Amino acid sequence: MKNTTALLMKAYSKTYVFINQTLKKMKNYTLEEIKTLNLSVNNQALITDAETESKNYNQFYPSYFLVNGGYYENSEKEQVFFIERIQHYLKSDICKIQIRKVNQHNKYYFLIYNYSDFPTLTTSEKEQIKRSLKEPQNVGVMTTKKLTNWVEYTEKKFRLYQEQENQNQSKILNFYNSLKDEKVYYWEGKKRGEIRKNGLIFSFEISNSYISTKVVVDTNRNIDIIQFNKLANNQFNT
Repeated sequence: MKNTTALLMKAYSKTYVFINQTLKKMKNYTLEEIKTLNLSVNNQALITDAETESKNYNQFYPSYFLVNGGYYENSEKEQVFFIERIQHYLKSDICKIQIRKVNQHNKYYFLIYNYSDFPTLTTSEKEQIKRSLKEPQNVGVMTTKKLTNWVEYTEKKFRLYQEQENQNQSKILNFYNSLKDEKVYYWEGKKRGEIRKNGLIFSFEISNSYISTKVVVDTNRNIDIIQFNKLANNQFNT
């Protein structure tokens, strides 16, 4: 049992080092770039399959694929190339549109890949935008019209995401600007903060596009009835 445990721990350690080293050097490669590398037989087979899939898409709509991979050092101190994933995209001047077939459902799915461009968008806002658009029919068998419909739909959705993101960013910026003349104590990357003044504490928290604020009495003070009355009549001074 001890030997088995030791072997498992050793294997886990190697796997962790492998993943850790690889992730540090991961990047996306185009087909032209990947063909300049010295690939293993298995990796060559993956690229051949990806080219075949891409040609299938190209019959109906221009597409391309990116190979996400990197190098790690094996036990012989050799640099070995590792492919983590291959993703296919339909060409668009507006956004990256990933196309993915799920064999289990025998359907193609179309996804906006640029979600990192919208750090303030909430799930609710995304759902609201989705409901405002008419989604094309599911694609089981590809045609040019079906793929074109999905590209146009995804681009419209992306533009609406951009508009909402700009509104959210403007709202957050205006909120920060309203505090510029105050002595604010910030933390969590300015996502949270507070102002202490005249026996009151104004605190706020920013989560995505939602700004929550609260005003409470500073309970760290000993306030007698005289000070309370001044506070209630807006005459309290620190």
